[in-house]
Amino acid sequence: IEGGFLRHSLNGFVNLERPLTKDTEVAFVINSMSIWHKKFVIDNNCYDTSLLVDHIDTDMCLKALDSNSKILVFADSTFYHAIGERIKYKFFGFQFQSGGHSASRRFLIAKNSIILLRRYRHLSGVRSLFVYRVLYEILGIICVEDHKFSKIISIMRGLFSGAMFRL
Repeated sequence: IEGGFLRHSLNGFVNLERPLTKDTEVAFVINSMSIWHKKFVIDNNCYDTSLLVDHIDTDMCLKALDSNSKILVFADSTFYHAIGERIKYKFFGFQFQSGGHSASRRFLIAKNSIILLRRYRHLSGVRSLFVYRVLYEILGIICVEDHKFSKIISIMRGLFSGAMFRL
């Protein structure tokens, strides 16, 4: 399943048309197969181990955005990477995909979403981006996943834990 790309603007984040036809500045990339300047990573303390797994790359990208650094995707490159056990589904005629993650991963996704929302709330569009992410996770669970109750409870616990996390 192909992921999309977002660009940051004064009004928040904008979806980019796929496929990309030229090298393009984007707001986010996953860390797998991404290349970062060593000086940027060191100077910005970019690898936050307190996040454990989920949103480490999002944190790095938001640090880049916050420092006016550019993130580029090369249009002629393809990278295959599986995240979770994605399941495509339609909801009110729109195509979506659930993450297929376990309850413990859903806890981390929600917790880290709140931590990053608090950390980068000064950037336009960050609140709506993370609210959208959590709602998207919940919609996928409700529509097509097993163990609905435990996963949604894990998200609620993660939201609370992220709100209590000392920045």
